[in-house]
Amino acid sequence: MCGIAGIFSAFSQSKESLAVTARKMAAALKHRGPDDEGCWTDAAGALALGHRRLSIIDLTRDGHQPMVSSCGRFVIVFNGEIYNYLELRDELRKEGFAFHGHSDTEVLLAALSHWGTEAALARVAGMFAFALWDDRERRLTLVRDRAGKKPLYYMIASRTLYFASEIKAFKVLENVDLSVAPEAIYHYLTFGYVPAPGTVYRGIEEIPAGHYVVFNSDLSAASRPYWVLSRSNRRERISFAAAVDEAEVLLKEAVRIRLRADVPVGCFLSGGVDSGLLTAVAALQMDRKLQTFTVAIEDGLFDEGPGAALVARQYGTEHHVLTIKPDIRELLPQLIQAYDEPFADASAVPSLCIAAEARKYVKVVINGEGGDELFCGYRRHLAMKFYDQFGALFRLIPEAIFALANRILPPPGDFRTAYAFAHRYLRGLGKTPYDRYIAWCVDGFDEREKGDLYRCRPLIRESSPQVLAAKAADHASDAPFDQFMAWDFFLNMHDDMLVKMDIATMAHGLEGRNPFLDHRLIEWAFSLPRDILLADLRTKPVLRSLAKRYLPAEISLAPKRGFEIPLIKWLREDLRDMVYDACLTRDGIVLDLFDRRYVNDLLDEKLPLDPDRWSKRVWILFMLAMWGNMNENRLLLS
Repeated sequence: MCGIAGIFSAFSQSKESLAVTARKMAAALKHRGPDDEGCWTDAAGALALGHRRLSIIDLTRDGHQPMVSSCGRFVIVFNGEIYNYLELRDELRKEGFAFHGHSDTEVLLAALSHWGTEAALARVAGMFAFALWDDRERRLTLVRDRAGKKPLYYMIASRTLYFASEIKAFKVLENVDLSVAPEAIYHYLTFGYVPAPGTVYRGIEEIPAGHYVVFNSDLSAASRPYWVLSRSNRRERISFAAAVDEAEVLLKEAVRIRLRADVPVGCFLSGGVDSGLLTAVAALQMDRKLQTFTVAIEDGLFDEGPGAALVARQYGTEHHVLTIKPDIRELLPQLIQAYDEPFADASAVPSLCIAAEARKYVKVVINGEGGDELFCGYRRHLAMKFYDQFGALFRLIPEAIFALANRILPPPGDFRTAYAFAHRYLRGLGKTPYDRYIAWCVDGFDEREKGDLYRCRPLIRESSPQVLAAKAADHASDAPFDQFMAWDFFLNMHDDMLVKMDIATMAHGLEGRNPFLDHRLIEWAFSLPRDILLADLRTKPVLRSLAKRYLPAEISLAPKRGFEIPLIKWLREDLRDMVYDACLTRDGIVLDLFDRRYVNDLLDEKLPLDPDRWSKRVWILFMLAMWGNMNENRLLLS
């Protein structure tokens, strides 16, 4: 795992100047790669590649980057891991290749030079973002892994392409102005993050997951998908028992190849089904003790420790429990700086804390991201199953009836209760599929609320529901349940969960690996019919049934519990003064954009919102205000 950066110019420049700039961009990513650094420039003065290395496989200089191919034609800067590099190396050796070291980067570079980009990408299993320079054809290819686990951003300014693993690398550029994109803020208010491929900055975009983009010497570009996830290979006939067996085989293999490292490997252990399964499967395949990490937050609504301890004892792991009472006032500036863009997933706070603790013991950690999105781990999946079955009946009822019911029913006091679930369910009925997903999943400011919030609504080309529709355009004709699942994968996981975990871990030079996001497991899960994915009235029945083979009943049968932080308490007590100061700063981004009276009413809890929805909206504005206060870039409001 590393940080990469580079410059590709449409005209010749000073090689020394290019190298200085590339090194400065890479230096901004030192946290991603504290072990080594490198820079390479081409003879014509058009290209500079910068690299910061986190040494995981082949700790010697043979793994140094940028790396030049044995034929001298290709140069690569690579961030990530190719988990099946041993198998690919054996295959390439049979075809005449000799290797100097044993890094996965050298294997990937040989595969790309020998088989070509598409054929090589079809063979690799891993997480990655890389830049490949073809010196003969004078073209640069930027590539991102199938699931979008590793980030890669780019911008073009003054006939020069810049790319990097994180946006902060662009902020060191001289004579390149960064201005905020109003449409990004508009959609952030709904989702709590800026939907990719856009970013909060004009001109900076993200390479789409599962794509590669080829830039020619004049910077003309062609973007191509090399992996498309679809339901076309759906399994019409498979028994539930067979699905559980197949899931076990695929998960064991996904974990096995993710244990490959020349440094210690650990596992985040939350006490839930996903992390418990990964811990069990990993511990049984290792020849040394697995290190596990659990976080408990003081003032949290529940403690994951007891469930995690059960699994740790059963598999004899070296278990670490981090009980934190975070100084939230001190942590927030660190969080804002790490994430570069406004990011309102509050679970980023404990994620940042446990990553810092885990890094004291290991450089690689396995985590369970993707299990809920692929195997129906949320209550909203049960809600969608019910809607799918009775949608025709609901569509006969005018939307005004559902709106009236939501107005007259008292708001829930605790969002984990059955009443809170029913109340939120009603909010999604009578709406379009896009508004329903927003209500049941992200639950930020809707279009009406944003109309009330803005002093002057920006000239937005698309509404947030339209952005959501574009996120899974290939699934527009799917059944409602399948479309809902596609949004969970292409929006919620891509732009929230994976961003949260990548930044939290890499901020501390810690590599996170996600067995559930092995592309073969993803494709298999997408092939399962709904009546297998949700075979009963519990979330993720396939994984729960598999967990019975490895975990105590207290874990496999426990209800889904997300990591809950005391957000309402923080906003009402610990952070109250800080929230008011940040949001109501005279020259701050919040009052630049939004109506002061509406913001005051929201902060004072005068709007008709239950505590959970109130806290989400305040946190969204607070994170935006903090981000704005820490970034000197001026808004372009037109």
